[in-house]
Amino acid sequence: MSSMTSGKGNVYRAMGMRAAALAMMLAMVAGCSSGDTAAPAPATSAPSAVSSVISPAGGTVTGPDGVQVVIPAGALVADTTIGIARNPAGAPLPLQEGNAPAGPVYEFTPHDLVFNVPVTIRMPVPANGVGAEVFMASLGADWQVNNATLVNGFAEWQRNSFSFGMAGLACAIPVGSTDPYPCAYPSGGATVEATAGAAITQIAPGWLNFGSGSAGSWRVTSPGTIRVTLHYRAAPDCSDAGGGAPSGHVKLIRWNPAVPLNTPGRVTTVFDLPVALTQTPVTPPPGTFSHGGGPTFRGEGSTTVDTSSHLGDATNVFGFTFSCQRPGRPVILGGDLITIIGPMAAPGTTYSIGGTVSNLTGSGLVLRNNNGNDLAVPANATSFTFTSPIAAGALYNVTVQTQPSGQTCTVQNGGGTANGPVTNVAVTCAAISGGPLALVANSGSNTLSIYRVDASTGVLSSLGTVPAGSYPYRVAITPNGLYAYVTNLLGGTVSSFGINNITGVLTPIPLSSPGTQNPYGIAMDPSGRFVWVANYGFHTVSAFSIDGSTGVLASAGPTVPAAGFPHSITAHPSGNFVYVGSEQANSISVYGVNPGSGQLTLSSTAAYSVSAPYSIAVHPLLNVAYVTDSNGYVIVLNINPSNGALTFSSNVAVGTSPTSVVVHPNGQYAYVANSGIRVYSINQSTGALTLSGSPVSAGSNPRTIAIDTTGMHLYVTNLGSNNVSAFSIGSGGAVLTSLGAAVGAGSGPEGIALTP
Repeated sequence: MSSMTSGKGNVYRAMGMRAAALAMMLAMVAGCSSGDTAAPAPATSAPSAVSSVISPAGGTVTGPDGVQVVIPAGALVADTTIGIARNPAGAPLPLQEGNAPAGPVYEFTPHDLVFNVPVTIRMPVPANGVGAEVFMASLGADWQVNNATLVNGFAEWQRNSFSFGMAGLACAIPVGSTDPYPCAYPSGGATVEATAGAAITQIAPGWLNFGSGSAGSWRVTSPGTIRVTLHYRAAPDCSDAGGGAPSGHVKLIRWNPAVPLNTPGRVTTVFDLPVALTQTPVTPPPGTFSHGGGPTFRGEGSTTVDTSSHLGDATNVFGFTFSCQRPGRPVILGGDLITIIGPMAAPGTTYSIGGTVSNLTGSGLVLRNNNGNDLAVPANATSFTFTSPIAAGALYNVTVQTQPSGQTCTVQNGGGTANGPVTNVAVTCAAISGGPLALVANSGSNTLSIYRVDASTGVLSSLGTVPAGSYPYRVAITPNGLYAYVTNLLGGTVSSFGINNITGVLTPIPLSSPGTQNPYGIAMDPSGRFVWVANYGFHTVSAFSIDGSTGVLASAGPTVPAAGFPHSITAHPSGNFVYVGSEQANSISVYGVNPGSGQLTLSSTAAYSVSAPYSIAVHPLLNVAYVTDSNGYVIVLNINPSNGALTFSSNVAVGTSPTSVVVHPNGQYAYVANSGIRVYSINQSTGALTLSGSPVSAGSNPRTIAIDTTGMHLYVTNLGSNNVSAFSIGSGGAVLTSLGAAVGAGSGPEGIALTP
């Protein structure tokens, strides 16, 4: 978009762009149009075109110069070849009124493709550009500004469609210009609203200059009346016929991308009429150019169109154009693109969610839809249908909640909008060769070690390492074993990985290393919907939601305060409470969990002192928690089941500087690491601990204990000797027996976690 100017010689950059000739911006063009002359492509040996077949499960295409399209699961309904090319042929018209190109044109194909879920586009910002805004154009309209986020030199934003992109400079006022309205051309934007706010949900933002409901991409969630308001602005001497009173022409069309080009039914005209502009005085923002005297004006207007009756297709794409002509100049267009996913169903309509199951031989598979309505699927089943249908137009998201014994199951076509009965969700299961995986965070070598656990003996065998962030410290794995998350203490991030339990390969999840603040401990929600991170040096706790289909983390709200230097963190088995131990505050804080979002609310802080509580474990059956005390104790705390509050119960001396405490899955025994591993029996009434047998030797400076889900094997990382010790568990948990020499790890092994 450009600026609106008026008054004799006054210039107003009405669309919030940076001062002309002083600022340079990234301009991203999305849409299919014609013509262009762009700056020459930079000399490079990199390929000028890249393409890749992306399935409905999603994926990432990385093209020339690092340009990327990240396609989430459910965005495509069939395998599609996505291309990125450094190619100006067929790109939209040049940027208007002095906006010069500053880099190559990138072509995205297939043209006119509309995704069911917004994709993320990443484009490098040239040295002479900034990435806070992007230009977009479609349906023959001129450029429109859209918001972008600058991440490590790349502009990132979301779209439901694309065609071309390029970097450009901001509009510059020609030297000696006498035009009272330089850099002024028509611009337009749309906002979307419904009579019932729940009828639509925005899934990708548009240009926020016109309001929080700006264009972008929307999804129909329930019946209602949906209106699109078309906003437009121009220089005050612009008109529909190139002279006369300020005016222009508005056109709104809808097209169905599923209908072939030049086929009846593809394009429908919704609104096509001349409109008046109101001359409106404006105040230029600080930093804009102003020369000459007189007031500053622009022509403004808006038109609201009820689009409810035009939402009959699975994907409805609306193109809005506003045109007018300044005296002695050509007609110029402005506009916007609005994507509304899903037809408008009749009130009360519901649809079933189901699909097929392949190769399921093990028992125990549990599927989940939308974080609820769990469904147990028996061995050898070939199909499934959830017991609770969902409202027409509502989202569904099918994930694996619990893996079957001896197998790993994955979901394809698991997410989308219920525009009819859903029968294409595909669950595929495969046998795990060997046993579960063990993952170890190596703080000194910035890696994550991967081990295969022999299902019979418990012995570990190394499968190699993958890079993590700076000083990886703790590891958490989702209950279904599909995703792992690692806190990077010095890197200020949480690394995310997809887990292939069959091959033992860990794959970094793109765009899912959210920023945190000095993250130390990490806790996994028992249902696998959220993770919580203790931010050590910033005295806060972060909450993230987990996308069950992709493993991508998203912030679950702002950080919440914690006591001084929070270190350890764990979740109650119910998922209702989170406990945080603060090293220098010598306290345990209790947080309530919002069951819908995962956001935390500070509930209480224990009134007694626990010195440097490095580890917290909650009993799986009793309302009891165990906390290590650096003075050589494990403190036993009673839990109030209604609010999670902690009260002192007892303590037991465990030796110098305990670093980890865990409870056996059967709740009969607890294990404590300090100079070795100590076993304690648990009183099933009070939770009190009693030493059972003699300490078992581990490596040098044992740090973190983990027990497999069968309760048959125990593992501990040894920080001082850079290895992992393994033990079998016998006599119901009372006896630990070494499985032999410790297995080598990276430098400084700290956290450890196992897949189911």
